[in-house]
Amino acid sequence: MSHNSWLAINRSRHEPRGTARRWRLQLETLEDRTVPAVFNVNTLLDTVDVNPGNGLAQDAVGNTSLRAAVMEANALAGADTINLPAGTYALTRVGANENGAALGDLDVLDSLTLFGAGRDSTIIAQIDAPISPATASSTTCPANDPNGSM
Repeated sequence: MSHNSWLAINRSRHEPRGTARRWRLQLETLEDRTVPAVFNVNTLLDTVDVNPGNGLAQDAVGNTSLRAAVMEANALAGADTINLPAGTYALTRVGANENGAALGDLDVLDSLTLFGAGRDSTIIAQIDAPISPATASSTTCPANDPNGSM
């Protein structure tokens, strides 16, 4: 008899041998798991996520910007990944003293990995530091240099 973690089929122990088989289905509870989200950026514009926490990272016209992806990653529990195609991502939304990534720099509040198309191909540009780990335990930016190139 096969046994899966989500469904167990057991024969009643109280049946005498030789009687018709009766099966009892039992459901077992699985542990809670958080699946890492992966966001694929498809615009160079610096737009905000219109509904952080819904899992989509979309701006008002349905695009996924770098800022919208960071905002969505911040709203979701667990480690997340953002894939950036080649291009220069200019962070143009001016603001300070805000830790939700909606204005100014990109505030990272949880574990986040950014993948670019290469050091000379994917650039995050802003006057001050483009990425700020506000309260994150870890921020991973492969091939990231102080100028914001990835």
